[in-house]
Amino acid sequence: EDLRSKIATKDYVPDPGVVDYILRPLNVIAKLIMIMKPREDNFSRPMFDITIDLDQISFNINKKQYSDMLDLLEFQDYIMLKTKFIKYRPKNTIKDKNTKEWWVFAYNAIVNEDVRPHFDCYKWENIKAHLDRCREYRKIRFQELTGKISNEQKQRAQEIEKKLDVFNLTYLRRSAEIEAQKKKEQEPKSWWGGVSSWWSGSTNKDPELDLENVMSPDEKKKLFGAIGYEGDDTSSAGYPKE
Repeated sequence: EDLRSKIATKDYVPDPGVVDYILRPLNVIAKLIMIMKPREDNFSRPMFDITIDLDQISFNINKKQYSDMLDLLEFQDYIMLKTKFIKYRPKNTIKDKNTKEWWVFAYNAIVNEDVRPHFDCYKWENIKAHLDRCREYRKIRFQELTGKISNEQKQRAQEIEKKLDVFNLTYLRRSAEIEAQKKKEQEPKSWWGGVSSWWSGSTNKDPELDLENVMSPDEKKKLFGAIGYEGDDTSSAGYPKE
């Protein structure tokens, strides 16, 4: 009940001595007036008129709050380190005075987390696996640019993207784009391709959806007026000079 009584509301804000706020509660009232057709008013009023009322804003942090924030950050670092090395930690506690197990723990933690990952990059197995992933991703990207790929290939590409860094992804994508562009330029342009593209383009138009030819000027005017559309003469173009 005591904590609930200290919660700030619209009509009540506790005094600074009762609750130490870092950012005090804000009471903001915003009003927006939007003119859909400013041309009708001869641009005498702005298109957007926003009024914001802010009573007060206060940001303050005292010495205790600053100390608590540092303790929180330190605790988060401790949790991250503990999560990283807890798998090497021996079951016995330090009070058991088993020095050998704790030295083995320190050795395994440093070698497995710092030393071995660095040398694993230079193993032939890892280098070969990395090159295979790059070749596979470049091949999938090339097929995507020149044709269609299956859903399995898309999923495989997403899996590879998680294992590659930004530099390799950028390089592979760009090289695939260059190769795809060269292939398109080298393809012979036959008269049948032009005829087929013209034929497919002419049959894609649906006369029932061609509003320019189906609707009369009066019908267009009514439709545009209902949705607030000015047609070619939009309100956002041709503003008067200041």
